[in-house]
Amino acid sequence: ADEFRLYRWLAPSSLPPGVLIQAHPGAADAMDLRPLHPRNSPGGFSDAFVQGIEVSSGKRDPEWEPSYQRTLRLGYRVFPAFGSDSHDAKGPRSTASLRNGATVCWVRARTREALIDAMHARRCYYASSGKPALRFEMRAGKRGAWLPMGAKLDAPDGRVDVHLLALNDPRNANGDPRRTRRFDVVELVDASDRVLASAPCKRNGDGRDLCRLELEALVVADGAIYPRIRMKDPHPAGCRSKQTAGSGNCEKILIG
Repeated sequence: ADEFRLYRWLAPSSLPPGVLIQAHPGAADAMDLRPLHPRNSPGGFSDAFVQGIEVSSGKRDPEWEPSYQRTLRLGYRVFPAFGSDSHDAKGPRSTASLRNGATVCWVRARTREALIDAMHARRCYYASSGKPALRFEMRAGKRGAWLPMGAKLDAPDGRVDVHLLALNDPRNANGDPRRTRRFDVVELVDASDRVLASAPCKRNGDGRDLCRLELEALVVADGAIYPRIRMKDPHPAGCRSKQTAGSGNCEKILIG
């Protein structure tokens, strides 16, 4: 009937509790992101249960990144997710494929429970194709402990050190230029889409493009920051959505 009843059903249904991902969030300003309240806002939002926000699907480019950013600006803690749009997994044309993209998570074991734990910790990122590797960690001060992506960090002086390493999947160097998805630029952005730092990626011939950011005493404001990797010159035919071709969304191939 509403989100409140969904959350109540989910809480005792499994251990650990399952994972919810907000699918097809739509335009950022149209999302109902009022804090959940059983009487005043039973259809409200709660990141105690909603761990992820879909930023792209197999039929679209990451056009919902602004919706993801709005949740972060409001203080919600969610990871960016990929949706395959394979609503009938048994259908001959509905087979999930890494060629279209994936949600990739860092897990401690190859088990369902470990995957759920990683999603609860928000150690997951979105990839528009293949299966790239992204490592992202941050610390407060020289003596602070390095914390992985998804963690909460207390930096009283607003300065942080950042290590970011991304390695592209060689399958993204496709012989068909319409399907090539190469790493060109790595960015560190905040929830207002402000680029805090950027660097060019090293393009290897085998497709294992390498992106690296090592920052010291980076000044950041309160709130979430996350990495994003772009292509400089995507082929228009490789854009999934006609409405996003040329808009900049097609260029975004990894959001962390």
